[in-house]
Amino acid sequence: MTTASETVSRWSRRFVTASLAWFVCWQVAAVAAAGRPVAVTLGLYGFVLHAIFGKGYALVPTYFDRELAVPRAPAVHLPVATLGTAALAMERAGVVSGPWGAAGEVLWGLGCGIFVVVIAWSVRDNVSGRETGTSRANADRGTVDRIANGFVPVVLGYLLVAAVLPIGEEVGVVPASLPAAGPPLSHLFAAGTAALLVFALGFRLLPRFLVSSFGFGRWFRLGAGLEAVALVGFAVAYADTFVRSERRRPCSA
Repeated sequence: MTTASETVSRWSRRFVTASLAWFVCWQVAAVAAAGRPVAVTLGLYGFVLHAIFGKGYALVPTYFDRELAVPRAPAVHLPVATLGTAALAMERAGVVSGPWGAAGEVLWGLGCGIFVVVIAWSVRDNVSGRETGTSRANADRGTVDRIANGFVPVVLGYLLVAAVLPIGEEVGVVPASLPAAGPPLSHLFAAGTAALLVFALGFRLLPRFLVSSFGFGRWFRLGAGLEAVALVGFAVAYADTFVRSERRRPCSA
């Protein structure tokens, strides 16, 4: 009989396999000069975020010293995310008509919602991430692990906002001034979700891979300071661009 952990592991690998398939599609589209909107859909939604979802299901609950509350959730999420990505890519390539794009947004948003709800429910009694599942052998890394866990709810927030905005625009509940399409939306997925989760998990994984510790020494503080400057710089650049943009005009992806 298959255990819950085996089910999660199997579907996590399938997400990663799908991610690799989307990577191939992305490169084929690039060679065929399919256009930036198609490349962003295949590269970000397909390649990057499918891998994020797969590893997120497998790693995030364990880092909060919990198990995935619904082990079969990835089995539902994967086909929904795959169909949503395919519909969006084909609509942006001009292969199918506009309604397919709307259906793709709904499917993609539904998949993101499944991920957010299941992960949030799995760690509902440890939202701050204080319980880290850190072993005694790695007790010196407990502080870094707790800090890293603290950013996961932020990641889920970015993902939820980015998934909801296009659907809200379709049904007319999102003001035209909000970035419901194009580069602003892509950055919510890429920087807010993917990059931030990689940062958070990386601070947990890299010391273990390198059999070392951050130790909060001067190099750690320097790296943390540079990263903070980079993130603040990105936020300022985006805010400046948003203020100067013609916000009533829809953006291209």
